Amino acid sequence: MVPGICALDRPFHFNFATEYEVLPGKLRLGVSGYFPRQTTDTEMNGPSIADTRARAFGIGPGMLWHVAMQRPRVRQLLPGVRR
Repeated sequence: MVPGICALDRPFHFNFATEYEVLPGKLRLGVSGYFPRQTTDTEMNGPSIADTRARAFGIGPGMLWHVAMQRPRVRQLLPGVRR
């Protein structure tokens, strides 16, 4: 950042997500997004600069694929160890 410039003094940020279970216990599909907004103007060496508030909006797909993994047994890892 450039010395003397203060940006995003008081930001507001909103995240959202939703999902639907397509295959029970295996697959979920959804949508997620974000909305950041700068609530004050950028300041440069004290005074604020008009019309310099940052804002954005993003949205996109999401997917969760659940893969069940077997827990390794101690005997498999250390064959010489007895219970």
